[in-house]
Amino acid sequence: MPEASRGLYAWCKLLRVPNLFTVPGDAVAGYLLASGGSFGAEVFHACGAVLAIYAGGLLLNDYFDREEDARDRPDRPIPSGAVKPQAVLLAGAAALPAGVVLASLGGVRAGLIAAGVALVALLYDAALKKLPVIGPVMMGICRGGSVMVGAGLAGGENYAAALPAAGIVALYTAALTWNAAGEVSGKKPGAAAFAPGVVLLAGWALVCRPGLVERAFSVAVAVVLGLAVAEASWAALRVLGRNTAVPAFIGRLVRVMITVQAAMALWALPAARWQVVGAVIGAFATLRLGSEVFGRRFYAS
Repeated sequence: MPEASRGLYAWCKLLRVPNLFTVPGDAVAGYLLASGGSFGAEVFHACGAVLAIYAGGLLLNDYFDREEDARDRPDRPIPSGAVKPQAVLLAGAAALPAGVVLASLGGVRAGLIAAGVALVALLYDAALKKLPVIGPVMMGICRGGSVMVGAGLAGGENYAAALPAAGIVALYTAALTWNAAGEVSGKKPGAAAFAPGVVLLAGWALVCRPGLVERAFSVAVAVVLGLAVAEASWAALRVLGRNTAVPAFIGRLVRVMITVQAAMALWALPAARWQVVGAVIGAFATLRLGSEVFGRRFYAS
Protein backbone atom coordinates (compact mmCIF):
# COMPACT_ATOMS: atom_id res chain seq x y z
CA MET A 1 0.00 0.00 0.00
CA PRO A 2 1.42 3.46 -0.93
CA GLU A 3 2.51 5.65 1.95
CA ALA A 4 -0.26 8.20 1.35
CA SER A 5 -2.89 5.46 1.31
CA ARG A 6 -1.50 3.97 4.52
CA GLY A 7 -1.70 7.35 6.19
CA LEU A 8 -5.30 7.90 5.06
CA TYR A 9 -6.26 4.42 6.23
CA ALA A 10 -4.69 5.08 9.63
CA TRP A 11 -6.63 8.32 10.07
CA CYS A 12 -9.84 6.54 9.04
CA LYS A 13 -9.18 3.99 11.78
CA LEU A 14 -8.58 6.76 14.29
CA LEU A 15 -11.80 8.51 13.32
CA ARG A 16 -13.75 5.24 13.21
CA VAL A 17 -15.38 6.27 9.96
CA PRO A 18 -18.56 4.14 10.36
CA ASN A 19 -19.34 6.07 13.55
CA LEU A 20 -19.14 9.47 11.86
CA PHE A 21 -22.31 8.66 9.92
CA THR A 22 -24.15 8.24 13.23
CA VAL A 23 -23.38 11.76 14.48
CA PRO A 24 -25.21 14.33 12.29
CA GLY A 25 -28.58 12.75 13.04
CA ASP A 26 -28.28 13.76 16.71
CA ALA A 27 -28.16 17.42 15.75
CA VAL A 28 -30.80 17.08 13.03
CA ALA A 29 -33.28 15.43 15.41
CA GLY A 30 -32.66 18.04 18.10
CA TYR A 31 -33.00 20.89 15.61
CA LEU A 32 -36.26 19.60 14.14
CA LEU A 33 -37.80 18.97 17.56
CA ALA A 34 -36.91 22.45 18.78
CA SER A 35 -38.00 24.17 15.57
CA GLY A 36 -41.30 22.34 15.26
CA GLY A 37 -40.19 20.50 12.14
CA SER A 38 -38.87 23.50 10.21
CA PHE A 39 -35.57 23.39 8.35
CA GLY A 40 -33.02 26.21 8.31
CA ALA A 41 -29.40 26.75 7.37
CA GLU A 42 -28.45 26.48 11.04
CA VAL A 43 -29.00 22.72 10.89
CA PHE A 44 -25.79 22.44 8.83
CA HIS A 45 -23.88 24.40 11.48
CA ALA A 46 -25.27 21.99 14.05
CA CYS A 47 -24.14 18.94 12.07
CA GLY A 48 -20.66 20.40 11.56
CA ALA A 49 -20.34 21.31 15.23
CA VAL A 50 -21.23 17.88 16.60
CA LEU A 51 -19.10 16.14 13.98
CA ALA A 52 -16.06 18.24 14.93
CA ILE A 53 -16.54 17.61 18.65
CA TYR A 54 -17.11 13.90 18.11
CA ALA A 55 -14.03 13.60 15.89
CA GLY A 56 -11.94 15.48 18.44
CA GLY A 57 -13.12 13.14 21.16
CA LEU A 58 -12.23 10.07 19.09
CA LEU A 59 -8.73 11.36 18.33
CA LEU A 60 -7.99 12.29 21.93
CA ASN A 61 -9.33 8.92 23.04
CA ASP A 62 -6.61 7.17 21.04
CA TYR A 63 -3.99 9.66 22.18
CA PHE A 64 -4.68 9.06 25.87
CA ASP A 65 -4.96 5.30 25.29
CA ARG A 66 -1.70 5.01 23.36
CA GLU A 67 0.21 3.15 26.10
CA GLU A 68 -2.63 0.73 26.76
CA ASP A 69 -3.05 0.16 23.03
CA ALA A 70 0.67 -0.56 22.69
CA ARG A 71 0.11 -3.44 25.09
CA ASP A 72 -3.35 -4.71 24.08
CA ARG A 73 -3.94 -3.44 20.52
CA PRO A 74 -0.55 -2.82 18.89
CA ASP A 75 -2.20 -2.59 15.46
CA ARG A 76 -3.88 0.71 16.36
CA PRO A 77 -2.50 3.68 14.35
CA ILE A 78 -0.43 5.28 17.13
CA PRO A 79 1.38 2.22 18.58
CA SER A 80 1.90 0.77 15.10
CA GLY A 81 3.74 3.94 14.10
CA ALA A 82 1.33 4.78 11.27
CA VAL A 83 0.51 8.15 12.87
CA LYS A 84 2.58 10.26 15.23
CA PRO A 85 0.96 10.87 18.63
CA GLN A 86 1.74 14.59 18.44
CA ALA A 87 -0.28 14.85 15.21
CA VAL A 88 -3.25 13.09 16.80
CA LEU A 89 -3.08 15.34 19.87
CA LEU A 90 -2.91 18.47 17.71
CA ALA A 91 -5.82 17.40 15.50
CA GLY A 92 -7.98 16.43 18.46
CA ALA A 93 -7.16 19.58 20.38
CA ALA A 94 -8.11 21.66 17.34
CA ALA A 95 -11.34 19.80 16.54
CA LEU A 96 -12.99 20.29 19.93
CA PRO A 97 -12.85 24.11 19.99
CA ALA A 98 -13.65 24.23 16.28
CA GLY A 99 -16.94 22.51 17.03
CA VAL A 100 -17.68 24.96 19.83
CA VAL A 101 -16.94 27.94 17.58
CA LEU A 102 -19.15 26.55 14.83
CA ALA A 103 -22.03 26.08 17.26
CA SER A 104 -21.49 29.58 18.66
CA LEU A 105 -22.27 31.04 15.24
CA GLY A 106 -25.87 30.17 16.03
CA GLY A 107 -25.94 31.95 19.37
CA VAL A 108 -24.64 31.89 22.92
CA ARG A 109 -26.91 29.07 24.05
CA ALA A 110 -25.74 26.67 21.34
CA GLY A 111 -22.12 27.63 21.99
CA LEU A 112 -22.44 26.95 25.72
CA ILE A 113 -24.09 23.57 25.12
CA ALA A 114 -21.34 22.63 22.65
CA ALA A 115 -18.66 23.77 25.09
CA GLY A 116 -20.20 21.55 27.76
CA VAL A 117 -20.23 18.56 25.41
CA ALA A 118 -16.59 19.19 24.43
CA LEU A 119 -15.55 19.45 28.08
CA VAL A 120 -17.31 16.20 29.00
CA ALA A 121 -15.66 14.47 26.02
CA LEU A 122 -12.24 15.68 27.13
CA LEU A 123 -12.80 14.56 30.73
CA TYR A 124 -14.01 11.18 29.51
CA ASP A 125 -10.95 10.66 27.31
CA ALA A 126 -8.39 11.90 29.80
CA ALA A 127 -9.58 10.51 33.10
CA LEU A 128 -13.08 9.07 33.48
CA LYS A 129 -13.55 6.39 30.82
CA LYS A 130 -12.28 3.56 33.04
CA LEU A 131 -14.71 4.28 35.88
CA PRO A 132 -17.42 1.57 35.77
CA VAL A 133 -20.53 3.75 36.00
CA ILE A 134 -19.26 7.28 35.48
CA GLY A 135 -17.54 6.47 32.18
CA PRO A 136 -20.66 5.21 30.36
CA VAL A 137 -22.74 8.03 31.85
CA MET A 138 -20.26 10.63 30.58
CA MET A 139 -20.35 9.13 27.10
CA GLY A 140 -24.13 9.19 27.21
CA ILE A 141 -24.07 12.86 28.18
CA CYS A 142 -21.91 13.58 25.13
CA ARG A 143 -24.39 12.02 22.71
CA GLY A 144 -27.44 13.45 24.42
CA GLY A 145 -25.68 16.80 24.44
CA SER A 146 -25.22 16.55 20.68
CA VAL A 147 -29.00 16.42 20.33
CA MET A 148 -29.25 19.56 22.45
CA VAL A 149 -26.63 21.36 20.34
CA GLY A 150 -29.02 20.97 17.42
CA ALA A 151 -31.88 22.19 19.58
CA GLY A 152 -29.86 25.21 20.70
CA LEU A 153 -29.07 26.18 17.13
CA ALA A 154 -32.75 26.09 16.20
CA GLY A 155 -33.23 29.32 18.17
CA GLY A 156 -36.33 30.36 20.07
CA GLU A 157 -37.44 29.10 23.45
CA ASN A 158 -38.70 25.67 22.39
CA TYR A 159 -35.33 23.89 22.75
CA ALA A 160 -36.62 21.92 25.75
CA ALA A 161 -38.84 19.98 23.31
CA ALA A 162 -35.72 18.00 22.39
CA LEU A 163 -35.03 16.85 25.96
CA PRO A 164 -36.94 13.51 25.72
CA ALA A 165 -35.00 12.58 22.58
CA ALA A 166 -31.73 13.65 24.20
CA GLY A 167 -32.54 11.49 27.21
CA ILE A 168 -33.26 8.43 25.10
CA VAL A 169 -30.06 8.89 23.10
CA ALA A 170 -28.02 9.46 26.28
CA LEU A 171 -29.33 6.36 28.07
CA TYR A 172 -28.93 4.21 24.97
CA THR A 173 -25.34 5.39 24.53
CA ALA A 174 -24.55 4.73 28.18
CA ALA A 175 -25.92 1.18 27.89
CA LEU A 176 -23.94 0.64 24.68
CA THR A 177 -20.74 1.95 26.29
CA TRP A 178 -21.25 -0.33 29.27
CA ASN A 179 -21.32 -3.31 26.90
CA ALA A 180 -18.20 -2.09 25.09
CA ALA A 181 -16.12 -2.30 28.27
CA GLY A 182 -15.09 -5.90 27.59
CA GLU A 183 -14.47 -5.45 23.89
CA VAL A 184 -10.67 -5.62 24.01
CA SER A 185 -10.65 -8.79 26.12
CA GLY A 186 -13.44 -10.35 24.05
CA LYS A 187 -15.51 -10.96 27.18
CA LYS A 188 -19.18 -11.49 26.42
CA PRO A 189 -21.44 -8.82 27.91
CA GLY A 190 -23.95 -11.16 29.56
CA ALA A 191 -27.48 -9.96 30.34
CA ALA A 192 -26.28 -6.36 29.92
CA ALA A 193 -26.40 -7.01 26.16
CA PHE A 194 -30.15 -6.45 26.35
CA ALA A 195 -29.83 -3.10 28.12
CA PRO A 196 -29.70 -0.97 24.92
CA GLY A 197 -32.83 -2.66 23.61
CA VAL A 198 -34.60 -2.18 26.94
CA VAL A 199 -33.74 1.52 26.89
CA LEU A 200 -35.17 1.85 23.39
CA LEU A 201 -38.29 -0.07 24.39
CA ALA A 202 -38.83 2.35 27.28
CA GLY A 203 -38.26 5.22 24.83
CA TRP A 204 -40.78 3.68 22.44
CA ALA A 205 -43.37 3.53 25.24
CA LEU A 206 -42.67 7.18 26.10
CA VAL A 207 -42.67 8.60 22.60
CA CYS A 208 -45.67 6.61 21.39
CA ARG A 209 -47.80 7.15 24.48
CA PRO A 210 -51.14 8.68 23.42
CA GLY A 211 -51.54 12.29 24.44
CA LEU A 212 -47.89 13.05 25.17
CA VAL A 213 -47.51 15.21 22.08
CA GLU A 214 -49.82 15.51 19.11
CA ARG A 215 -47.72 14.39 16.17
CA ALA A 216 -48.94 13.74 12.63
CA PHE A 217 -46.64 10.83 11.92
CA SER A 218 -46.95 8.88 15.17
CA VAL A 219 -47.44 5.58 13.31
CA ALA A 220 -44.24 6.10 11.32
CA VAL A 221 -42.40 6.96 14.54
CA ALA A 222 -43.72 3.82 16.24
CA VAL A 223 -42.66 1.63 13.31
CA VAL A 224 -39.17 3.09 12.92
CA LEU A 225 -38.39 3.12 16.64
CA GLY A 226 -39.83 -0.38 16.90
CA LEU A 227 -37.35 -1.50 14.24
CA ALA A 228 -34.53 -0.08 16.36
CA VAL A 229 -35.78 -2.00 19.41
CA ALA A 230 -35.97 -5.21 17.38
CA GLU A 231 -32.50 -4.81 15.87
CA ALA A 232 -30.82 -4.03 19.19
CA SER A 233 -32.54 -7.04 20.80
CA TRP A 234 -31.62 -9.34 17.91
CA ALA A 235 -28.00 -8.19 18.12
CA ALA A 236 -28.00 -9.07 21.84
CA LEU A 237 -29.34 -12.56 21.15
CA ARG A 238 -26.68 -13.15 18.52
CA VAL A 239 -23.75 -12.03 20.66
CA LEU A 240 -24.94 -14.10 23.62
CA GLY A 241 -25.37 -17.09 21.30
CA ARG A 242 -21.77 -16.59 20.15
CA ASN A 243 -22.91 -15.94 16.59
CA THR A 244 -21.44 -12.42 16.64
CA ALA A 245 -18.10 -11.17 17.96
CA VAL A 246 -18.20 -8.41 20.57
CA PRO A 247 -16.72 -5.69 18.27
CA ALA A 248 -19.31 -6.49 15.59
CA PHE A 249 -22.06 -6.37 18.23
CA ILE A 250 -20.92 -2.95 19.42
CA GLY A 251 -20.67 -1.71 15.85
CA ARG A 252 -24.21 -2.77 15.11
CA LEU A 253 -25.53 -1.07 18.24
CA VAL A 254 -23.77 2.12 17.17
CA ARG A 255 -25.43 1.97 13.76
CA VAL A 256 -28.85 1.42 15.35
CA MET A 257 -28.45 4.98 16.62
CA ILE A 258 -29.22 6.22 13.10
CA THR A 259 -32.59 4.45 13.15
CA VAL A 260 -33.36 6.02 16.53
CA GLN A 261 -32.47 9.47 15.17
CA ALA A 262 -34.76 8.93 12.19
CA ALA A 263 -37.64 8.16 14.55
CA MET A 264 -36.94 11.31 16.56
CA ALA A 265 -36.82 13.42 13.39
CA LEU A 266 -40.15 12.01 12.21
CA TRP A 267 -41.60 12.74 15.64
CA ALA A 268 -40.79 16.41 15.09
CA LEU A 269 -42.62 16.84 11.79
CA PRO A 270 -45.98 18.63 11.68
CA ALA A 271 -48.96 17.60 9.61
CA ALA A 272 -49.16 17.94 5.83
CA ARG A 273 -45.44 17.42 5.32
CA TRP A 274 -45.42 13.99 3.66
CA GLN A 275 -42.84 15.14 1.13
CA VAL A 276 -40.54 15.94 4.05
CA VAL A 277 -41.08 12.47 5.48
CA GLY A 278 -39.62 10.98 2.31
CA ALA A 279 -36.64 13.31 2.49
CA VAL A 280 -36.00 12.51 6.15
CA ILE A 281 -36.22 8.75 5.63
CA GLY A 282 -34.01 9.00 2.55
CA ALA A 283 -31.38 11.05 4.36
CA PHE A 284 -31.18 8.72 7.34
CA ALA A 285 -31.23 5.64 5.09
CA THR A 286 -28.23 7.10 3.25
CA LEU A 287 -26.40 7.66 6.54
CA ARG A 288 -27.16 4.10 7.62
CA LEU A 289 -25.95 2.73 4.29
CA GLY A 290 -22.72 4.70 4.54
CA SER A 291 -22.11 3.43 8.06
CA GLU A 292 -22.80 -0.16 6.99
CA VAL A 293 -20.47 0.05 3.99
CA PHE A 294 -17.54 1.52 5.93
CA GLY A 295 -18.31 -0.79 8.85
CA ARG A 296 -17.19 -3.72 6.70
CA ARG A 297 -13.66 -2.34 6.66
CA PHE A 298 -13.31 -0.36 9.89
CA TYR A 299 -14.30 -1.23 13.44
CA ALA A 300 -16.79 1.17 14.97
CA SER A 301 -15.11 1.19 18.39
